[in-house]
Amino acid sequence: MKRIGVIINPIAGVGGQAGYKGSDDAEMRRRAMDAGYKKNAALRAAECLQVLKNLNGYHVIAPVGEMGGDMLSSLGIEYEGLECCQRVTTCEDTKRCAGIYKKLGVDLVVFCGGDGTARDICEVLSNQIPVLGVPAGVKMYSACFSINPYLAGEILRDYILGHPFSCEMREVMDIDEKQLGIYCISPHLYGYLLVLNARARLQMAKSVSTASPDETDAMASYFASEMGNNILYIVGPGSTTYKIKQKCCGTGSLLGVDAIINGKMVAKDTNENTLFSLVEKMEQAVIIVTCIGGAGFVFGRGNQQISPRIIRKVTKGNIWLAVTKEKLAELMGRPMLVDTGEPATDRYLSGYYIVKFNSHEAATYKIDAI
Repeated sequence: MKRIGVIINPIAGVGGQAGYKGSDDAEMRRRAMDAGYKKNAALRAAECLQVLKNLNGYHVIAPVGEMGGDMLSSLGIEYEGLECCQRVTTCEDTKRCAGIYKKLGVDLVVFCGGDGTARDICEVLSNQIPVLGVPAGVKMYSACFSINPYLAGEILRDYILGHPFSCEMREVMDIDEKQLGIYCISPHLYGYLLVLNARARLQMAKSVSTASPDETDAMASYFASEMGNNILYIVGPGSTTYKIKQKCCGTGSLLGVDAIINGKMVAKDTNENTLFSLVEKMEQAVIIVTCIGGAGFVFGRGNQQISPRIIRKVTKGNIWLAVTKEKLAELMGRPMLVDTGEPATDRYLSGYYIVKFNSHEAATYKIDAI
């Protein structure tokens, strides 16, 4: 009988489509929800935990309420409830739940959240109990998460069915908020968590770019030269795309999504609602994105403002990939990845794309929903 402890950070990811860089700040969360953006961490957790409905041989423990119990009840999954969190949850509730699971000696902790949630759990558990992270945050630089919630469910199912798993220590990483205005951002390593070793179904940690300034500059110059008139360009976050923004209109955000028309910044570090309204007004739109070094994500990590409805409206044929040769080499043949929060859109995005390095070099590379 496997004893599974569940922790959901209900506010994880709520700031993503709103254009915020995380969801910890209470005022930012309020503004995001007032603008109509929804909490989706419980839905992401449900994609994983619904596999339990068809299994035996487990006992689930979870906090009552929105940190686990509400979602499990909605799925019809029985659980042992813990009265351990406040009505308005905080990071202290996550740590408290993790501490209870540590004392109980559960076999596995399944948590749903982002890098901040991983940091809180790492502070309490470290290498004491195996964990499985279900991605639901904004940035998602840590290596303790599955590639998407569906694959987390596959890992959990195999674990309960008795498939052999070793465990390995995997990185917990996050950006220091003091760095948000700095051009070159390097995620900080906060520690390690003991994770079920399902390597092909786990995401890699973000790596620091090793591309030469000359290569990045040549790529940015090429993309800027290809940008036509009366076309909306939605340019995602990252140091590579930041260079494109600078070449095109002399300004731009490093970690935000910007909109450019005719060489002018019409929306800087903007949100999903604004982007969608611009897409609806323009006859043609193009999305320019890079992938996260090491991890390989093109959509769903730090650029949730470019939502499934925007991607569908723009169409996959109008997606430009600004990815350096070094970033592709770091993937070692693994496909680039997408996790938009909508599996149908992930499947729609799957396929082969032309990656332009400059005016005379290109490669064909695969994007996969896994």
